[in-house]
Amino acid sequence: MQHAGELRRSLGPVDPPETITCVECEGVAHLVSHPPPDQGFEQGQSVVYLCASCGLRLDVVLDTDEGDGDDSSPAWRHPIG
Repeated sequence: MQHAGELRRSLGPVDPPETITCVECEGVAHLVSHPPPDQGFEQGQSVVYLCASCGLRLDVVLDTDEGDGDDSSPAWRHPIG
């Protein structure tokens, strides 16, 4: 049986974009999370963005886009659901 950390490592690295569009005001939200030293972000990890316009914190789970069949393409989903 794999532990959650082992499963996460097996999913592979993801490079989240430096900016995304804020869901509240449609402003620019900047990535404020930093990957662990000598490692990148991994699928299943949560990262934090902060909107420069309204100050909203956006917690995003790094995932693969299962809809297009290309596992290298990152998809973004809210960590709650």
